[in-house]
Amino acid sequence: MKSSTRSLNSLQRLCSALNPKFISQLLAFIWRVIAAVQSFSTAEITPASTDKFERRLERIVRELARLVMQRTIQEIESIQQTQRPKPAATQMHS
Repeated sequence: MKSSTRSLNSLQRLCSALNPKFISQLLAFIWRVIAAVQSFSTAEITPASTDKFERRLERIVRELARLVMQRTIQEIESIQQTQRPKPAATQMHS
C-alpha cells in the first residue's frame, strides 16, 4: 500500500473516530480534570491534599485511557469486518 493511501486511511479513521458522542465523552473528561484542578488549587496544599489530587487525576486518566482503547478497538473491528470477504453463499446471491 502506498504511503499516501495509508495516510489517507489513517486520516479517515481519525475523522470517523471523532463523532459527536466521542467528542462529548472527551469533553466530560476535560471538565473532570478542570474540576479536580480547581478543587485542589482553592484548598490548602498539604501532603494529604496533594496525594488526593494525584489519585483523583490518576483515576480520571485511567478512565480516559479505557475510553480511548475501547473506541480504538471498536474502530479497528469495524474496519476489519467491512474488509472481510463475504461467504461464498452470500456472494452468489449478491
